[in-house]
Amino acid sequence: MVEIILRFKKKNATMKTEIINDKIITDDVELKNRRIEFNHCRFNSPISLINSAVTFNNCFFKNCKTTAITAENSEIYINNCIFDNNFSDELILPQLLFQNTKTSIKNSSIKNGLNFCGIEAESSEIEIIETLIENNSGYAILCESVDFFIRDSFIVNNASDSELFNNISLTASEGIIQNSTIKNTHSFTINMQLGSKVEIINCTIKNNKRGIFIDGGCSCKLENTTLTDNIDEHDFAQITINNANVLINNCRIENGFTGIYASKTATVEIKNSTVSNNSKAIQSFENSTFTIEGCNFLKNSLFFDSSKLRIYSSSVEGNINITDCNYVKLTNIRINGKINSINSAIMSENIERVYYENS
Repeated sequence: MVEIILRFKKKNATMKTEIINDKIITDDVELKNRRIEFNHCRFNSPISLINSAVTFNNCFFKNCKTTAITAENSEIYINNCIFDNNFSDELILPQLLFQNTKTSIKNSSIKNGLNFCGIEAESSEIEIIETLIENNSGYAILCESVDFFIRDSFIVNNASDSELFNNISLTASEGIIQNSTIKNTHSFTINMQLGSKVEIINCTIKNNKRGIFIDGGCSCKLENTTLTDNIDEHDFAQITINNANVLINNCRIENGFTGIYASKTATVEIKNSTVSNNSKAIQSFENSTFTIEGCNFLKNSLFFDSSKLRIYSSSVEGNINITDCNYVKLTNIRINGKINSINSAIMSENIERVYYENS
């Protein structure tokens, strides 16, 4: 282990930044209580940072056989860097690991990690901007108790070796995913657990085996986002909601088995959105609540069981199936299909083109 040591006149003085340019680093590096900037350097071995402030500009990490950067209680800035073809012979490891660390990653790529994941962060703050995370065997991003911001990024072809890994896994975390594309994942594209709070804005989520999973008292807002062709043979929904609060506004959810699946007292509001060409637009169970306004449901039917339902100013091309629901209100609905009701009391007003069945 090579330790880079910087010496200061006073222990508590402001740290001076050392600049390192155009170096090839082949030995393991450990930095403690240091401030340093690497420019145009190549790393063939890992670097470990503790209580340090480190900037990497235009650096290249390749053939590291363990985590390329490990940081604890530090500030890390990664700009225009490439992490490529880092691999592990044994365990699934992250290419980047942050604990109690503030991190900024911009204009970089984290790719081709064989037996590697992309980024793992715990009790940290992280921003990921204009970055490509691609072709990693495990998850792309794993956050636990993290504040995060992801913008203008491409997160593709990750979790390729196993359905056990999610593309983006968020536990007790809070943040925004904006203007980004997430596709070609072999498992859930985004998995939210333990009270995570997430906004997904202006994103495209497509061609994943499974869609978004929202669980454990989480809250999620999806706005101006398209989910399409997130489908596999196991009939997973494009959005699965269990015991969580979700707002879907001005979105498109299309070409899947089930568009939205809700259970376990989920609360879902859908506004100004289109759900089309799914085998089932909505499935709702176990005292979940849906409020739907200004939406279009095209070539798919809706299923509500033991739920509460309000639909306003919307159109449905398909059937609405209602079973054992104790509150249903339909107002200003245009339907090209049937309303099939079993053991449910329906309040309706201004329904156009309805074929109504009570079973």
